[in-house]
Amino acid sequence: MDGAGNLFVSELNNNTIRKVVVATRAVTTLAGTANLTGTTDGTGAAARFSGPFGVAADGAGNLFVADLSNSTTRKIQISNATVTTLVGIAGQKAVKLGPVPAVLNTPTAVAALPTGQLFILDENSVLTVR
Repeated sequence: MDGAGNLFVSELNNNTIRKVVVATRAVTTLAGTANLTGTTDGTGAAARFSGPFGVAADGAGNLFVADLSNSTTRKIQISNATVTTLVGIAGQKAVKLGPVPAVLNTPTAVAALPTGQLFILDENSVLTVR
C-alpha cells in the first residue's frame, strides 16, 4: 500500500500491476498489458513484465516490483506509471555482487524501508539497494 491508501497488486500470469483505490474499490491497471510479456521499460500499458511477483511502495511515490521471470527488479513512479529497470539484466541469471545493475536469479519479494533502503529477496539471498 502507499501513503494515500491505495493497494497495489501484481498479476503474475497477466503480467500487469494493478492499483486498487481502497476507499472506492476502483481497480485499474497501472502498468503492463494483460497477456503480453516482455522486458520493455515504458509508461503504463507500454511497459512489459514477465511474471511480476512481490511489490512494495516507498514514501516517495514509487512502487518496486520483483519481476520474477525477467530476473529484474523494476521501479514504477506511481504518479505517471513510468516503469524502469532498477536492478538486474533481463534474461541473465546468477547473482553478481557489485554496483547496480547487479545480476539477479529469481527475485520474488521487495521491501522498501522508510530510510530509503530497498531489500530484494532473490532465491536464497537478500540484496540491499541504495
